[in-house]
Amino acid sequence: ERAMAAGCPCEVDTHGFKKRYSQALIVHPLFTGKTLKEAFTRKESTAVVDFSMVRIPLKLSLKQFALFGSKSVGTGGSLWYAEHILGEFLSDLIIKEQEAKAPPKRIIELGCGACPVAGIAASALGADVVLTDMQNCLELTSENVKRNLDSILQSASLSRKNIGNIHLEELIWDSRKSLPKPVTRLAPFDIILCADCVFNKRLHDILARTLSLLITDFNFALIAFQRRESGEESFFDILPKFGLKHKSLDVRQVVQSIIHTWPTPLRKFLAVRDPQDYYRMFKVTKQ
Repeated sequence: ERAMAAGCPCEVDTHGFKKRYSQALIVHPLFTGKTLKEAFTRKESTAVVDFSMVRIPLKLSLKQFALFGSKSVGTGGSLWYAEHILGEFLSDLIIKEQEAKAPPKRIIELGCGACPVAGIAASALGADVVLTDMQNCLELTSENVKRNLDSILQSASLSRKNIGNIHLEELIWDSRKSLPKPVTRLAPFDIILCADCVFNKRLHDILARTLSLLITDFNFALIAFQRRESGEESFFDILPKFGLKHKSLDVRQVVQSIIHTWPTPLRKFLAVRDPQDYYRMFKVTKQ
């Protein structure tokens, strides 16, 4: 198989000995074999992955980067399952609002990484999108956006939509009391996106503060993540301190609609388990 199921233990033979990893931490299901091994070493490795959305006719060619290579940006160089779930959920939300004749959306994605599937999908549906991350990561993001412009245009044409604008802006989460001017200039936003960014407890406070600067009485954030038993959900416990509240959203239907595109081991793993136990999404608003 080209992949291994997230959420179960696996073994990777590195430098002649076995090490156990949680498959929830595997870079992306299409990193396998030699590439998978290199993803857990200091070697620089990349893989170009063909990736298709289900809800919209968007086919992407995404360049991913090793987790720990000398030029990598850690976890930001790869595509994770929660980003796919968020992209499909958002696409369905935008389509329903368009059917109700709602105006085009303005969307910002925090910690978008090299493979911002959700933000790119929103652009293909006519939303103006701001992709944000650290500057060194945005260099990889820019490469993937450029290599997929024709695909975005084709998807928009097939869906009879006008393509939205895509902006890339650096946004570092910190304790500041205001957003950087380039981001403020593009505000306000209707939806704030964030996928798989709550696994590190040390970043919880500054991410929550950044959200508090973006969320108003008239918008909301969608936070998606894969549960890895590293305290992701403790992030939501601190939101009231920043004047925010959260509501759990059911991702079962989304996962069931896209799981046929995921690797066989993962399909088998989730066939006898509740997807909601492994993938979560929350809607965050002002209190």
